[in-house]
Amino acid sequence: MGELESTIDRLHEVILVLLDKKIGAIRPYFFIFDSANKNMRSHKLLVASALLALLACTANKKDTIDGYHNEAESKKILAQVVRYNYYNEGIPPQDRFQETYNEKYEKVLPSFSIYKYAIGKDDFQYFVLYRLHHKDKHRAVGGRLKINDQNRIVFYEEIFATPLLPKSELDPKSDFLFDELVKHGKIQDDFLKMRQYVEWPNENQKYDTVKHEWVLVYSNTINFR
Repeated sequence: MGELESTIDRLHEVILVLLDKKIGAIRPYFFIFDSANKNMRSHKLLVASALLALLACTANKKDTIDGYHNEAESKKILAQVVRYNYYNEGIPPQDRFQETYNEKYEKVLPSFSIYKYAIGKDDFQYFVLYRLHHKDKHRAVGGRLKINDQNRIVFYEEIFATPLLPKSELDPKSDFLFDELVKHGKIQDDFLKMRQYVEWPNENQKYDTVKHEWVLVYSNTINFR
């Protein structure tokens, strides 16, 4: 039993140290609670479990849109990203933000979610957008944008798009590509050639930042979505 108690103590202290680095401002409250129950191992284990859960939530929050924007802002940004990303037949790309087409875009909105989000050192806001396509398969699109004081997108660029994959396969691939994107502001060419990770850009397709479309290098705009 002594070994178990010692393990709980060590786990407790390690988590407090890690938590101190993440959210040091609230650590004293846990310390006070802990000191009052220092001889009660069951309480220490409960506190350690709670701290671990809080630490996990804090760590994950930093690369989600909720870590940077409130709910209303997040919804507004997602709605705009979908208009840039989704090719809706019958709607000219230059007219995609007209109110006339609000209903059409609102119908497809539930298929989209922002999986990853972070503000880089270069002030770009990086994202990974998920879209549910067929049953359990999603496509991820990674890119960067800038917004103004009204949370209107003033710059938008898609940098990569993955193949259609189940989420169990897509999540780790998206995590890797997103980390590279935020760290370097782009995806290195060698990684873009990994077809199990990136479907486009490729030798024939690139993203046009003026038309906001994936286009054939040797032809006119084409829809790949």
